[in-house]
Order: sequence, then structure tokens, then C-alpha cells
Amino acid sequence: MFDFGEPLVSVIIPTYNREKIISNSIFSVLNQTYKNFELIIVDDCSTDNTVDVVKKINDPRIVVLRQPQNMGACAARNRGVDESKGSIIAFQDSDDLWNERKLERQISELYKNHADITFCSAQRIMNGSTEFLPEVRGSGFIDKRKLQTKSMVSTQMLVGFSECFKAEKFDERFPRYQDYDLVIRLAEKYKFYYVDEPLVSILVQFDSITNDSKKLITARKLLIEKYADIMADNKDMKCDMFKSLLHNEAKNGISFQTQFAARLAGARVSGGSAVRSLRALAPDRKRRQGGGHAPPRDSSGMRQRAESGAFKD
Repeated sequence: MFDFGEPLVSVIIPTYNREKIISNSIFSVLNQTYKNFELIIVDDCSTDNTVDVVKKINDPRIVVLRQPQNMGACAARNRGVDESKGSIIAFQDSDDLWNERKLERQISELYKNHADITFCSAQRIMNGSTEFLPEVRGSGFIDKRKLQTKSMVSTQMLVGFSECFKAEKFDERFPRYQDYDLVIRLAEKYKFYYVDEPLVSILVQFDSITNDSKKLITARKLLIEKYADIMADNKDMKCDMFKSLLHNEAKNGISFQTQFAARLAGARVSGGSAVRSLRALAPDRKRRQGGGHAPPRDSSGMRQRAESGAFKD
């Protein structure tokens, strides 16, 4: 028995065409040291055998829901939230892995610190390289301004009380950055506590929406338009948007970014000067490669397993 009792947790996984890898994600949840949860898997009209793979896993805690049509990950998460029974909600993705103590650690910190929502750090694995997110050191409360000016929280890092996620749903218009949009709104109302332990491995798939540059730009546009009022009074948030647009320059072409960056800034500038403004705001690559940040952390053996291939498909 944990000090805070064992409240029911609803773990929500949206999925679409993940027949080859979803079982790894599911078992990383089923193998948690914290046992009192329901695992809600919302299938977004997969055209492969994803649902059959899930139904073959014999565990009474698994609940399978099927969307009436393909509606996207945000809609799938919202349905999971609507049908959840737990007093606490956690999110997982169908291609990522949890450390076995994720729920135990985050729920413990949630109660101990009287927080509303917790988020952990994560290791992001892509093309054989690993980076740790976010660039924050030390557990503790994270203030609203920092949460709103930096996209530092991915959905699968979150564990919090159900009323938070039922009051603020995922915006189903967003093909990307739905987690950032959600956190911006949640931070206005609720207290976030950061657990500085890499309890999630984010495995970036080649077909992942994370790598879809067109959807990335669409989402950025929505984000900027939705929070124009906040950014008008928040230069840090505006600069972060600039940097993210510039980051995708090579894949998406500068013409769109120039036009949109100038529109965001409200500046009447030529294309060339807008590009120079964007580049001036870009993070210095040499500084990032040097000693500007603390060295990567190593926790619970996760990094060694990732590098040895244990987390690969």
C-alpha cells in the first residue's frame, strides 16, 4: 500500500495502424509497479490488425474503444478521457515505452507536493541518437510563464487529476503541438510539478506525425493565431515561435516562414530582413554542442537499454 492509497488511474493510449509495435507500449504499462489502473486503448479506425493484437493480450484492466471514423489522436484521447473512471489520468502513446515505476513515482509526487499535474522527463530516441527532454534540472514546481513560453511537455509525460483533463480537452484541430496547446491552457488554472527522472522513452517512428513537416507548420500557425493575445505581451513566447519556425526552414522553404514570421511580429519588413530576424533568434548550434547544458542524465538503466537496442522496434 502506498502512502497516498491506491486511487484508480486511467491510462489512455490512442492508436492507429500500430500492429507491429503497440504490444511493447501496452506491456510497459501493464508491468507498472503501481497496479490499480484501467488501460483505455482508443483505436482510430486502424486498417491493419492493431485491434486484434490488442485483444489477444489477456488482462482485465484493458478496455478497447473504437472510433466510428478516423478522427485523429486528439479526438481519440478526448474520448478516452470522457469514458475514463479513474480519479487520475495518464497518457501514453502506442509507440513509446514507460519505465516500470512511472505511475508510482509521479502519483507519489502528485500527492506529496499537493500538485494538480505532474510531468516527468523523457529520453527521445531518433535515428540511433538519444536526447533528454526537457532542458530542466531538478524536480519542483514549474511556473506558468515557463510552461507557456517553452514547449517542454509531451503528452506521455503527463499524470494528473482527472478534473484537470476533463475541464481542458485536447483541441482536435491540432495535427501537432496538441500537448503544448493543452499545457498553455492547463497552466492558467493548475499547479504543475516536474519529476526530474526520465520515466518515458519516446521512440520517433518514420511515419510519425512528429516528422510531418507540413502538419508541423499548420500546427504552429494555429498555435500562433490562438494565442496572439498572450504573445502580444510575452516576447519570450513570441521568440520561441520564431525559433521553431526557423528550425524547419530547410524542409519547408523560407517563403512561408518569412511571410508568417513577419505577420507574427507585426513588422512591415521585406522578406530578406524577416529572414535575418529569424536567424538572429535561432539558438547557436555551437553553444548547444558545447558546455551550455548539463550532461545527459542516466536513470534506472533506461539509457543503457536504449543504446543497446532494447527499445527499438
